[in-house]
Amino acid sequence: MTIHAPEASGWHALRGPGLSLICLSILAALLSGCAGIAAREIGEAPGPDSGMFNLGYQATSQLGGESVEWTAGDGSEHWAVRFRAGGLDADYDLSTDGDNGRFRINFRVNTNPQAETHRGTVILLHSWRQSHEVMVPWASQLSAAGFETLIPDLRGHGQSGGSQVGFGVLEAGDVERLIDHLETGEAISKPLYLMGASLGASTALRAADDPRVSAVVAIAPFNDPGGAVVEVAREIAPWRSRLVGQRNLLRGFERAMIDAGLSLELADTAEAIRGLNTPALLIHGEDDQHVSVSHSRELAEVLDCGQLLILPDTGGHIASHVRLDWLDDWVLPFLEWSEQSGPDCRVPKG
Repeated sequence: MTIHAPEASGWHALRGPGLSLICLSILAALLSGCAGIAAREIGEAPGPDSGMFNLGYQATSQLGGESVEWTAGDGSEHWAVRFRAGGLDADYDLSTDGDNGRFRINFRVNTNPQAETHRGTVILLHSWRQSHEVMVPWASQLSAAGFETLIPDLRGHGQSGGSQVGFGVLEAGDVERLIDHLETGEAISKPLYLMGASLGASTALRAADDPRVSAVVAIAPFNDPGGAVVEVAREIAPWRSRLVGQRNLLRGFERAMIDAGLSLELADTAEAIRGLNTPALLIHGEDDQHVSVSHSRELAEVLDCGQLLILPDTGGHIASHVRLDWLDDWVLPFLEWSEQSGPDCRVPKG
C-alpha cells in the first residue's frame, strides 16, 4: 500500500501480507533442486527488494525518522532510521491465522515530540529478507514509552550494502560499528538495548557481549541457521522439500556460508554466545512452525543471565515479530529488571 505524507495528527494504516511473498526465494531453491542455486537463494542479499509492508523509505521519513549512515568493517555503507523518544505513536490491532496471519497497524506522527522521561536507546534488528520497516511498529511503541530507537537495514537488505547474508555473524559486527558511530559522531541516550526478531534476534544475541549493551531481547531466534532453513522449507513446501532432500538444502546453506567468507563452525549461535552474562530475554512461540522453539531452548541453556519465555498461540513466526502487546507484558518489565540486576546477574534456569 502507499502511505501519503501525514498531517500532524493523522493516522496511517500499515498492513502485513503474511508469509507467502517472503518465502518465494526458498521456493525457488526447492524447485531447482540444486545446491548451488539453493546457496544463491539462501545467501545472496536481497538488497532494496527486501521488506514486507512496502512502507518505503520516503514514508519512513514522513513518519519523523532521521537517517543515520555508517561504514561497516568491510567498507560497505550501511543505513538506519532513528526515531526520537516521544516522536511516534501507533494504534495496534493484530488478528492472525497461523503463519499466514494478517495484521493492521495505524501510525500517528507527533510533530513536536516530548517524552516525559528518556529511558535509553533501543536498536531494533529485523529478520531475513525484511528491512527496517518491519520493526517500525516496535519503534512506535518504544518511542511512546520514552525510548529513542534506531532501526538499521541489516547488511544487504534495504539501503545497506553487502552482497551476502552473514547469518548473524557478520551482522553482529555491523551492529558494533553502528554503536561506535553513535558514540563518536552523535549523542546516544543510555542505557543501550538490543532487540531483534529471527535473524535480527540471533544477531542481537551475538552482539550483546559488547560491554556497552545493557540487555537484549530476542524474539524467535535461531541457534542453527542451516536447520532453520530446512524447517522453513518443510513447512512452506513439504512435498518439494522431501523431493529435494534435506541434504541439498544443507549443502546450499553451507555453500552460502563459504560464499560469505565464513567457516561452518561460526554458524553455531549457541557456541558463539556461551557464557554471555548480559541480561537476555528470549521469547518464542510454542506454535512457531518455521523456527521451532527448540532453537531458543538450546540458546537459553548456554546463557548465564538468560530468561526464556515460551508463549502459546502467538500467531506463528512472522506474526510474532509484531506482537506489540508483549511490550507492556514482558519487554518493559524485563528491561527495568535488567537495570537492577547488577553487572553479573545469574538467573536460575527454570
